[in-house]
Amino acid sequence: MLTCRNRMARAVRMTFGDEDFAIAGQRGLLDADGTIDPKKVYCFRAAYMRSGAAVGEKYSAVSETPITMSERLIEHPMLTTISYFEAACFFDWLVEHYGKDLVFAHMTIGQEGFADVFGKDFETLFFEWAADNDAWCVANGIVLGPMEE
Repeated sequence: MLTCRNRMARAVRMTFGDEDFAIAGQRGLLDADGTIDPKKVYCFRAAYMRSGAAVGEKYSAVSETPITMSERLIEHPMLTTISYFEAACFFDWLVEHYGKDLVFAHMTIGQEGFADVFGKDFETLFFEWAADNDAWCVANGIVLGPMEE
């Protein structure tokens, strides 16, 4: 993933407090060293945003606008309303599937340009990524649903 795994982020546990750090461990978000794995955190948060559990929560969209998650945004995502977590994971997925050169050459396209560049519209690609993201999380031991008591 195109996320930074610098020592400072790891040292401060990516701003996780002790309770959050314990929950991160229970959810499978730690790496083999027992430190926060940024890719796992991003993929988990992206899956959480798509799951419906975030409906009603405020978040910062990539458009830098505070938005409240709704069923409509889950059913019909837009490039300007996805969260930073979703955007990071989605664009990493695009690079994996379409290549860095193509994705980076078209970083400024709007939602309408996706079909011309990638052969599929934004919403179709986004849902393909979301399914792959959920599968990746499960395959990597990340607990997506409610925690068992």
